Amino acid sequence: MRTPGFSGADLANLMNEAAILAGRRGKTAISSKEIDDSIDRIVAGMEGTVMTDGKSKSLVAYHEVGHAICG
Repeated sequence: MRTPGFSGADLANLMNEAAILAGRRGKTAISSKEIDDSIDRIVAGMEGTVMTDGKSKSLVAYHEVGHAICG
């Protein structure tokens, strides 16, 4: 119900992410919890770390500007 508009490749990516999460959690099978968490991860993006210092923010900003220039 949470995957309308997902292509076959999106669904394959979803199940791959769920399998990775299940492995990290020490499970031998994928449950609906891993699928739900994977949907959140794909739709909302991966969790990041909080950047508190200015140097890290500047490095990331320069990196992203590089993407914009190349694009």
